[in-house]
Amino acid sequence: MSRKIFWGELLFDFFIMATIAMYTNTLGHEWGHSLTATIFGAKSHPFDIHYTPFLFGIDEKVNYDQVAELPAWQGTAIATAGPLVNFIFACLSLVFLLKFRWHSTAGHRTLLFFFYSLAFFGIGGWFNYTIIRGIVPRGDIANIIRFGSIPSWAIWLPGIITSIIFLWLFFGPARVKFCHAFNLISKKAQLVEAIIVALFFLMYQGSVIYNYLFNY
Repeated sequence: MSRKIFWGELLFDFFIMATIAMYTNTLGHEWGHSLTATIFGAKSHPFDIHYTPFLFGIDEKVNYDQVAELPAWQGTAIATAGPLVNFIFACLSLVFLLKFRWHSTAGHRTLLFFFYSLAFFGIGGWFNYTIIRGIVPRGDIANIIRFGSIPSWAIWLPGIITSIIFLWLFFGPARVKFCHAFNLISKKAQLVEAIIVALFFLMYQGSVIYNYLFNY
């Protein structure tokens, strides 16, 4: 495979498969809230959420004032469902990345890129909600604390521990498999890949500025 063809294929995979993974992660998070709220009678339809172009400003359309009238454990479950979906996606995608025997075929690389991207967004979402929004409670985490009557450290401490494990697996053995499947054999190529992904992860977490400035 020529370098030109490789990078063309890689860019195609990134924009298509990474976008699908991002949508899967974001919609799964919101549907998690919505489905749980529907189960407990706070909504009438689980897929009735606020859809927006490119998922900016998307939300689950759950009335949390109404949720506050439910038993505390139900309110906690509704607030927890979204971040829990991110956690599940992170776990499942890492399992697929680590347990599946990946080859350098086009089909395998495309599927690998999807799970690699899903792990990226799942871990990033879990990191954002449990750590960034856990230290100074925002959004879902504030609702979990509100309904569950638990201290914020009970969220961000486990969040830190699990995020460290996730990131070690993602940048460790999962990255090694990714590099081998994409024929990134040299140390230099693997280092460049790690730096690029780390930079994207930091950019993804840049929403912390938005969270603190706008109290989202």
